Amino acid sequence: ARGERIDRALREVDEVVGSGELALADVGRLTFTRRMISETLRTYAPAWLISRRTNQAVTLGGVKLPAGVSVLISPYALHRDPTLYDEPDVFDPDRWLPERAAHIPRPAFIPNPTCLTPNAVLAASPAVSSIARNSVVPTACLPGFESHR
Repeated sequence: ARGERIDRALREVDEVVGSGELALADVGRLTFTRRMISETLRTYAPAWLISRRTNQAVTLGGVKLPAGVSVLISPYALHRDPTLYDEPDVFDPDRWLPERAAHIPRPAFIPNPTCLTPNAVLAASPAVSSIARNSVVPTACLPGFESHR
């Protein structure tokens, strides 16, 4: 399955970009690539724990917190919560198809702990597609996979 997803992402980049340079208008058309990035960031969060400080009194999960309190958030635990994600331990890029992603509460996905916004996924698409177009995917270390490109 992993090799098939890699092939699919490479085909998408080839179909969308062709032999030219990636343009901003192309990024929105890299739908599978964006789903792969989202699922990778969900499964392998860049930070396992982040902290924030409340700047005003707030209620989180039914708990009242005063201003100035430190709050710890675990993207790792959040992204594997079975009440938020079906089969949270399964790598499934299609969970980010619009009809399925609509059932995931927006605060349940923290792809980039520095800005806490899904725009990080959109920002990563050009880099990933450029790497995919100009690199050989190193599959020699993945048993059972053929070389790509």
